[in-house]
Amino acid sequence: MTLTCAFNRHGSLLAAGSTDGRIVIFDVITRGIARHFQAHVHPVCSLSWSRNGFLLLSGSMDWTISVWEVLKGECLYKYRFPSPILRVQFHPIETDVFLVCPMKLRPVVVKINGDQKHINFDEEGGEQNIFASFDRLGNRIFYW
Repeated sequence: MTLTCAFNRHGSLLAAGSTDGRIVIFDVITRGIARHFQAHVHPVCSLSWSRNGFLLLSGSMDWTISVWEVLKGECLYKYRFPSPILRVQFHPIETDVFLVCPMKLRPVVVKINGDQKHINFDEEGGEQNIFASFDRLGNRIFYW
């Protein structure tokens, strides 16, 4: 069963993440399966395409995030977090930066070379399950 899906920027490819950890890439033009891979051991909760469409970011309930090279079907990078992943999003312009929303933790901006930056908020205490997203140009991060 599919839990999440995301179109690439041109709308020609649709990535679908399933409950068994698989990701299937559908080619909308040919109406066929372009690629599929066993991405995670638990359900895939979030997917995000890079701006150029060459990379796919996947977040899972197995506490990991993977960066995939879609054409080769290879996992380029894998990151482990201290809790399940609720949402991932590539930066709208830069292909080496992405945003992660782990469960019960503050959102994190990750640069593929390994740097991580936790996002600080003005509020004290409160609920830690925060949903965050880049704005259209990636200059700001909105959260709620």
